[in-house]
Amino acid sequence: MHGFINVLKPTGCTSAAIVGMVKRTLKVKSVGHMGTLDPYGTGVLPIAIGKSAKLFNLISEKHKTYRAIFSFGWRTDTIDSEGVTIFEGGLIPTENDITEKLTGFLGDIMQVPPMYSAIKIDGKRAYDLARAGKEFEISARKVHIYDFKLLEKISEKSYLFEIVCSTGTYIRSLCYDLATSLGTFAVMTAIIRTKSGLFDIQNSVTLEKLKNGKFEIIPTEDMLQNLISVPVTNEEMVKLVNGMILNCKIIGINHVKIMCNNKFAGLGELTCGKLKLKINFLQ
Repeated sequence: MHGFINVLKPTGCTSAAIVGMVKRTLKVKSVGHMGTLDPYGTGVLPIAIGKSAKLFNLISEKHKTYRAIFSFGWRTDTIDSEGVTIFEGGLIPTENDITEKLTGFLGDIMQVPPMYSAIKIDGKRAYDLARAGKEFEISARKVHIYDFKLLEKISEKSYLFEIVCSTGTYIRSLCYDLATSLGTFAVMTAIIRTKSGLFDIQNSVTLEKLKNGKFEIIPTEDMLQNLISVPVTNEEMVKLVNGMILNCKIIGINHVKIMCNNKFAGLGELTCGKLKLKINFLQ
């Protein structure tokens, strides 16, 4: 069994718990999520089944869209409302103050992930080290912000934002950096992922439907719409399965969808006109 499920993760449960639920529901062992959400976070959580999990890097490189609430004037150790408050009484910026700063975060930026994150430091999770009171540093990494806009002011000190970003972006870090640029502090009090690549919240499945089996598994090929299809004969497919390399007139492309008898057969890798089978989806 291969494919994807677009799960609508509710607040209060971990991404790992959703994976376990899918395993029990489908009675399959090979299941994984494609981009974790914090326990308090909600929204799109793509789940990969079987060999589709091997497409993580290929699919997770897509844009992700979030809506998040930043509350200004205070700070917690985790930069979210789950942490311990360590400062209160800071400046509350105006809408104009915020809007003027947002363009400075567009494009490639260097970002330091939060100390309370799943980043691994010498084989250990950063949040485990932070909770144990250990001192450590997390290196800055490059991420890309495609869009960052203020949607509305929702309370005296809280604003709703929408962010379109690359994979690996920490919205809590954006919250911290934006506040720092405004000479104050802020905490992310809510977050929802509305889109992850081709997975949209409008087509997501609730946990209730998941538990009751009222969902459809998205075919793997539907998530590879950007790849060119390369048709092969039954004989050529047998050769590919056995590790042979085929000549192909298509050049300048890396990954392709291999189609046999008008059916998706596997992920192919094309290098200098030579085609080989990378993942066989017929078995």
